Amino acid sequence: MSASLGFAVAAALFFGLSAIPAKRGLSHADPQAGALISIAAVVATFSLTSPWWMQSSDWFGPGFWWFVATGLVNPMLSIYFTLESMNRAGVTVASTLAATSPLFAAFTAILLLGETMTTVIMVGTVVTMAGVMSLTWTPGTGVTRVMRIALVFATAASIIRGLVNTTGKIGLDLLPNAMMAGFLSYTVGGLGVLLIYRIRHGRLPLHVPRTG
Repeated sequence: MSASLGFAVAAALFFGLSAIPAKRGLSHADPQAGALISIAAVVATFSLTSPWWMQSSDWFGPGFWWFVATGLVNPMLSIYFTLESMNRAGVTVASTLAATSPLFAAFTAILLLGETMTTVIMVGTVVTMAGVMSLTWTPGTGVTRVMRIALVFATAASIIRGLVNTTGKIGLDLLPNAMMAGFLSYTVGGLGVLLIYRIRHGRLPLHVPRTG
């Protein structure tokens, strides 16, 4: 339990820290190019370290195809949605909204894995929603149009991450190698983002400023 908590805290810490350079990068590149660059960096890291964790038995089994399918939504869509919300609403609001993904993970775990609703989950839901409302509400005008759009992107990213947290648990029962699972998801997601970028822009993002 302590190891699981440590991994969860580390994941939250790195996710929060990554938001700051991501926002700065969006000053020089559009969110879709940013998503592609971020995913490519992760895939490169996985590839360089693969001799230490990749096993031949992990290929083409049920778990392999599970995480290939996962990559079509996370990170292919979730990272783009997150960067889009950061670009529109800023790091603080976007990161706070992204932090609601555990709520969706809890609800999907209750529905799909048979876990039970606890008082902590209920209280956390209420507190989180109150925080989201306070961040997105502008006195005198309510929720602005820009903030509403950012809210849609951030919420979509949170729902995807929350759902994938639950389905990922099922996938890891089939493929008990978290590094391989991440490698598959990010590789497929990166190819998907690259294809969408090429279709939308008619070119590849080959001239992104180095500062971005």
